[in-house]
Amino acid sequence: MDTDVLVIGGGISGCALAYFLATEGVEVSLVEKSDLNSQASGANSGSLHGQIPHDVFLEKGEQWALNFGPTLGLMRESLELWRGMEDLLKADLEVHLSGGLLVASTEQEMEAVRTKVLIEEKFGVQAEILSRVDLRQHAPYISDGMVGAAFYPEEGKANPLLVTPAFADQSERFGAKIMRR
Repeated sequence: MDTDVLVIGGGISGCALAYFLATEGVEVSLVEKSDLNSQASGANSGSLHGQIPHDVFLEKGEQWALNFGPTLGLMRESLELWRGMEDLLKADLEVHLSGGLLVASTEQEMEAVRTKVLIEEKFGVQAEILSRVDLRQHAPYISDGMVGAAFYPEEGKANPLLVTPAFADQSERFGAKIMRR
């Protein structure tokens, strides 16, 4: 096989890489041992986040979060790319950037959420702390047991069953070769 770049794996990362390389005129081939989008890329909720991962924050602490902070700029740029992704890929990807919630069920969890938000704000992340009452008004479907939340207005989701195939289709349109099984 003669190619400039060989991409191994037909999930969202591989198909997106093939697309962006192909649009730049790079001769790219992608190989997938199974079907495209058949692993984690096709079996997730499609969440688009721009915040410090909460579980890692709880495990590793504030200093780790401060070190991670500069990465948040890249995450914000990624969310901005998602705003135009349907036009770029000429497909309905069910992208909705209407915000995301990080809910807390105890006062201790809520204090950790507040601390995380303060760190994130230092790096330009938009977040709003919601009291129990505010959370009820914002998301009445959330359990009454939740004590509060952080609302991230820039976050959202896309349909993972649509995104990877759209990247694959458009990468082939720009000359990428995709080999399955």
